[in-house]
Amino acid sequence: MFRIFYIEDRRDMNKTSRRMVICILLLILTLFVAGCATGRRDYAKGVDAMRDKNYDLAVAELTQALKANPDDAEFNSRLATARGLAAQQHLKNGRVLRSEEKYLEAASELRLASALDPTLDVAQLEFRQVEKLIEARKLATEAQENLHARRLNKAGKLADEALAIDPENALALEVVDKLQQKEEVLLGGFELDVDSKEPITLKFKEAKVKEVFKILNRLSGINFIFDEELENELVSLLLEDATFSQALELLMKMNNIGIRVLNPKTVIVYPNSKEKQKQYEDQIIQTFYLSSVDAKKAVNMLRTMLQLRKIYVHEELNAIVVRDTPDVIELVSQILATADLADSEVMFDLELIEVSRGDELHLGIEPDPYGVSAAIVKNGDIVASGIPSSGVGNMIHDLDGTETFFTLPTASFEMAKTLTDTIILATPKIRVKNREKAKVHVGTREPSVTSTISGDNVSTNVQYVDVGIKVDVEPVIQLDNTIQTKLKLEVSSVSDRQVVGGTNNPTTVFTISTTNAETALILKDGERTIIGGLIRNADTKSKKTIPVLGEIPLIGALFSKYDTDDGKREILLSVTPHIVKKVDVPGEAESRIWSGGEEELKAGQNFAAFAVRPELDDVALPAPAIPTPPVEQVSPTLQTEQQRSQLNQHKSELEQQRLELEQQRSELDQQRQKFEHESAQLEQQSPQIEQQRSELEQQRLELEQQRSELEAQSPQIEQQRLELENKSAQIEEQATQIETQVAPTPPAEPQVPQAGVPLVPETTKDREQVAQVVVQPPEIKVPVQSANLFVNGPELVNAGDEFAVTLQVAEVDKLYSAPLFVNYDPQFLDFVRADEGDFLRTPGQSTVFTSSPNRSRGELIIGNKQGAGGEGASGSGSLARIYFKAKQTGNVVIRPNRVNFRDPAGARMPVEAKPFNLEIR
Repeated sequence: MFRIFYIEDRRDMNKTSRRMVICILLLILTLFVAGCATGRRDYAKGVDAMRDKNYDLAVAELTQALKANPDDAEFNSRLATARGLAAQQHLKNGRVLRSEEKYLEAASELRLASALDPTLDVAQLEFRQVEKLIEARKLATEAQENLHARRLNKAGKLADEALAIDPENALALEVVDKLQQKEEVLLGGFELDVDSKEPITLKFKEAKVKEVFKILNRLSGINFIFDEELENELVSLLLEDATFSQALELLMKMNNIGIRVLNPKTVIVYPNSKEKQKQYEDQIIQTFYLSSVDAKKAVNMLRTMLQLRKIYVHEELNAIVVRDTPDVIELVSQILATADLADSEVMFDLELIEVSRGDELHLGIEPDPYGVSAAIVKNGDIVASGIPSSGVGNMIHDLDGTETFFTLPTASFEMAKTLTDTIILATPKIRVKNREKAKVHVGTREPSVTSTISGDNVSTNVQYVDVGIKVDVEPVIQLDNTIQTKLKLEVSSVSDRQVVGGTNNPTTVFTISTTNAETALILKDGERTIIGGLIRNADTKSKKTIPVLGEIPLIGALFSKYDTDDGKREILLSVTPHIVKKVDVPGEAESRIWSGGEEELKAGQNFAAFAVRPELDDVALPAPAIPTPPVEQVSPTLQTEQQRSQLNQHKSELEQQRLELEQQRSELDQQRQKFEHESAQLEQQSPQIEQQRSELEQQRLELEQQRSELEAQSPQIEQQRLELENKSAQIEEQATQIETQVAPTPPAEPQVPQAGVPLVPETTKDREQVAQVVVQPPEIKVPVQSANLFVNGPELVNAGDEFAVTLQVAEVDKLYSAPLFVNYDPQFLDFVRADEGDFLRTPGQSTVFTSSPNRSRGELIIGNKQGAGGEGASGSGSLARIYFKAKQTGNVVIRPNRVNFRDPAGARMPVEAKPFNLEIR
């Protein structure tokens, strides 16, 4: 009973096992079918996405389908097509974003295009171009930040770097524009805060240098501190309509003077000697970390170009440390920036094909060995054996009871033909740096064993020999994308191997067949060249035969063996270079470095202030001098009469011009009185005619401006008239002296010298000379102290906020009337209202305040004056408070313009108005 139960249990277990195996197989089959179904489903979705031109989704779906079916050729082909279309679409999107100056988004699109289709070289090229534009924008942004922080020198350099990369960068151009409009004076890289930007005219003849600097102090407000060893030498200088920087630099160069800027208002003046340079000039220690150029070579270059003495090489970090003046450090930085450039690299695609064909034939009888063996046996012992056919037999004297054995040579018949056809293909790729060597070896290293016996000691030496394909390349990459390549090819193989030296000292000897080719050629980037014609043909025939029998005609071939070997080999080498990294050569502006003079190194050119003449807007040019007609060489009396008549004529013309100016001045005074009368009447009328008052105020400003221009011209004409009168007096004096020479000479009296009149020579020889011309004292334009008008308010506001700015005046004396214009950009600001300030208000004194906005033009006309009997206000205070509303983000300038300040007497007051920069976020 137990055995029956046991048998039934085993059967149940077998059934269970079979069921489990079947279930597992069904599960595997289900999963396989499900995988195929999933792949087909993803493939269908990918095809639909391609039809809808949604190529990114198509790539994702087809990638999933290919993962489920890696060996499906249809899936692979469709995925490659989708990737190419998606790459083209991203390339197109990147170009659109680039045209919209959205460089970060364009770089992302171009990077995707290059990743989807690595063969799309144009995407990689445009991606690198967009990267440069991003770098230019970054530099321009840094330049703007430095401009706001008043680091003008650094801002200019960063803007120049940005424009070197992208000449059309709007932000960099704006920074350059603002730098040209800045009122600060740059001298030797330092900013000086001069009081006036007006051009100056200097005329000195043998003036003391310290006096000249004192006059410059009056013109600019810059304080000059003299070194105790500065000699008070004489200076002669004539400079018209020059800037303060030009005048100061010319004065320094002509008199060998050095300066040290302490702050924007203070400068130390010292003699420009070696000792004083060590005393006043700073020294900077700067470490330059180099990436590509060798530090030792860089040091040799710097010592040759800049004559550096304090320089150290840090070989471990490939860095150099320099200690020198800031100008020299800047020159070192500029030189290294143009020299420390990453070298170019090239990728060589090599394809080596070796085709060999062989035809071997072995036919005939080959006896082996070619000899006869014999043996003599006596009483079961072998007496002699091994008598070869060419040897001498044993001489046996006792032949009784011996037996003789002979062995004939064996022969083998061989009949075989072997055909070989071999193709060896090697496609290595090698990347190599410019002017470096690269080697490729495809093959084996064959061991050569050498044994040496020394007494009882045996030493074995193994040497390896490279056999196979060896390619050596040495490129020189030119800047025009051509590659000068030195190429060497060697193809070798072991054709024979022998062991020599016997069993005691064996040595393996190789016979290596070698084919070499060496050349130098110039290739373009991507140009393919093929080196061929390396062909070797070998035709070998050999014959082995039995002597005498093999030479019998007709039947001799039956006793011979013929071996024929016909081999051919041809080698082809294809070389295609691809430049993967180019030298980023600096532009012409970066490569040209100004370095001062031979004895004085500086980061710039000598007389840099004269290199670019700044635009002088709204500067009143002096009236042209009245030309003096040429005078003929006549007798002194006639010459004097002619000059006198000409001077009288000029005097009458000047008098007529003065009368015309007086008449115009009286007409302007009448118009001003008429305007003030009309204005007083308008003040008593209703506020509805405020607009008319503003227009009349604008007309009055224009009339006042014309009057001031006429007044500015009047002193010049008056000065010319006085000069002509002075010359007339001199000519009268000379005429008197000439008449005295003609008349009888009275007893001589001692002459008393007078200021401005030359002494008359007493000798006859001196009397015959032409009259001397007295040089007038130097004319120096000293600016009148100007009132300051500026805007005070927040420098940063948010878009949509309402804010207020205040018009402030400072250093003003007896201000009675203050009409002016305020200009702003209506795209960024919206005018709200304007309130009167407290400056012109005095106890018991009435004031008149008007504001007339022109919102479309971004212009506001403000009128503010004291009433009748006002005595004017002095000092500092607020003229008006203006309210604006910020509309959109950006930078905007609020600029006071056409300011016409008047005192109670109606005289115009000089005013220096400063703009206000505002940033809206």
